Amino acid sequence: MEATGWLIVTRSGGQQTSGRRIVLGGESFLVGRSASGVTPDLAFADLLISRRHCLFTRTDEGWMLRDLGSKHGTAVNGQALVAEANYLLRDGDQISLAMGAVILRFSTQDPSLENTMDISRLPADEVGYAGWALPFLLDEDSHECRIGDTVVSLSAKEWAFLKLLYDEAEQLVPYDRIRKEVWPERQAGPDAVPDVGIDELNVLIYRLRRKLGPVGRYIRTVRGCGCALRRS
Repeated sequence: MEATGWLIVTRSGGQQTSGRRIVLGGESFLVGRSASGVTPDLAFADLLISRRHCLFTRTDEGWMLRDLGSKHGTAVNGQALVAEANYLLRDGDQISLAMGAVILRFSTQDPSLENTMDISRLPADEVGYAGWALPFLLDEDSHECRIGDTVVSLSAKEWAFLKLLYDEAEQLVPYDRIRKEVWPERQAGPDAVPDVGIDELNVLIYRLRRKLGPVGRYIRTVRGCGCALRRS
């Protein structure tokens, strides 16, 4: 039986982290959001994380991961898990909770003993790539989107929005971050969220999807939370 395992938090609340390390103790380890009557072994404050989001269980084969029917799902190396089905983890596996609201890396070796990291062995999102062939290219000089041989001209705000989703492919981008990066001229201060209503956001999403045609289906929205550029 594998004696122990570790989780390294590489992303939390939509932001990169310095790599908090947690040892998986006991026979099972619950990850979720702290709430009345629920105390996960590893808790996150992000509202996209379910109270009982996923469970790590130690078995004779190794550590198993199971999504507990969470609202926004769990994925391993970009592949969504079927709720309540066990997945055998391997060293280096990347675990994404709620479309990237939280990203964990599973390790079978004590991370404190890792002197260097081979970037070729890191999970895709940790090296800034979504792990799938994006269906279009962005030309930063002309602010155009290229879909095959077709060039799609974008307005300044359409470009800013699509570039943000492109850079964070497969990750949920909160609406407040979209407001700050697409409408920076409306910010009253460095931490202020621009006064942009949901109707204005919906119009931007609608217009961009329409311009992109069939590719627009990759722009997904999570009601009341944000948007993501997702493969499925």
